[in-house]
Amino acid sequence: MHRFILSASLTAMFALLSASPVAIAQTSPEKGDPRIKKALDEAGMTYAILGDQEQFKVSVKLPNKRKQHVFINSETQQVGGLEIRRIHSAAYRSPGAFPLDIANQFLMDSNRKKLGNWQTVLDNKKAHYGVFTMKVDAELPASQLVKLMMETLLTADNMEAELTGQDIF
Repeated sequence: MHRFILSASLTAMFALLSASPVAIAQTSPEKGDPRIKKALDEAGMTYAILGDQEQFKVSVKLPNKRKQHVFINSETQQVGGLEIRRIHSAAYRSPGAFPLDIANQFLMDSNRKKLGNWQTVLDNKKAHYGVFTMKVDAELPASQLVKLMMETLLTADNMEAELTGQDIF
């Protein structure tokens, strides 16, 4: 009898403990990493915070009358004691695998970059996207985060214009 009461008490306690952080997270009025929010606010940039991943979407009108979207992940990963976040912007979409010349162009351009590279990302419909990605220190000063965000979106926009001549992303 005592074992059952202890077991039931522990089960109830663990249920309450595991439920508490979820309840706190759901009632939190703030979404997204405040470091990203601060950087974008200081730069006077308009943004949206998307989905459960709390990904920041910034749409930038460029001087060449083009527009490009860039995304900054709130989620970070630990690598060798550093906290790393992902900044990315799409440049190309294919219904299947990339044509060989396009894939090679992404690889050759990645080789020329000092920071960032091209990645293939698949959506749930098996479409392939050529996405330029920078993985950066999550503790970057606001001005450096914005500079790297702009470099990411300009790299993607230039490639999109070169490959397609269109302004989709």
